[in-house]
Amino acid sequence: MNCGCSICRRAGYLLVYPTYENLTWHKGSKERCSVYQFNTKTKDQLFCPKCGASIGIDFKNATPQKYGISARTINGIDLHSLKYKVMDGVKLMAPHTDLSGAEYKE
Repeated sequence: MNCGCSICRRAGYLLVYPTYENLTWHKGSKERCSVYQFNTKTKDQLFCPKCGASIGIDFKNATPQKYGISARTINGIDLHSLKYKVMDGVKLMAPHTDLSGAEYKE
């Protein structure tokens, strides 16, 4: 899925959607991810705390529970050979009112 919402555009996501049962996290790799909750604060954006790579999104309140994993992080995948849907995510959920980061509290 190539989504046009604000977080997917900024993170460069091209997502595939495995359910919890169809994805294996190896040796504590999920626990090593850093988390950012965006917009409605109901989904976790997972990223690498060392290199900053956006790994995906945990759609923990979806039925069935699923992840949106960035195809760009999968080794050996030919992105040009993929067929994917384009979604106008901005129409489904408006961006947060302030995208400047001014609301961030340290």
